Amino acid sequence: MTLAILYAYNVAMKGRRAKLEARRKRLVKKLVGLGPWIQGTVVEMKRICGSEGCRCRSGGPKHPALFLTWKEEQKTRCLYVPRRLEGEVKLWARDYRQVRALMGRITELGRGIIRLRER
Repeated sequence: MTLAILYAYNVAMKGRRAKLEARRKRLVKKLVGLGPWIQGTVVEMKRICGSEGCRCRSGGPKHPALFLTWKEEQKTRCLYVPRRLEGEVKLWARDYRQVRALMGRITELGRGIIRLRER
């Protein structure tokens, strides 16, 4: 290859890298803007309440309750979500899914930058 071709190639690679880094920087800003978040899935389950005279204790309909579930050491863990926190915890779990998606896109851009260096 001639020197001119190598120079043109390096300029093109620097331009591609700059574009990838700019996209990555925009995604990182979005990531910082999210939060708070929490890892897990919010699920609704039916359960028996603590009231002695309630119908749910004698075969009647059970009460809906929200739980946050996640995997820890290859086991599914559950945490009861109090009613006053239900809306907030749902938002946290939604934001966590957005964090994971953004991190995946940021990772792909980083891999693209590394691939440019290999050539």
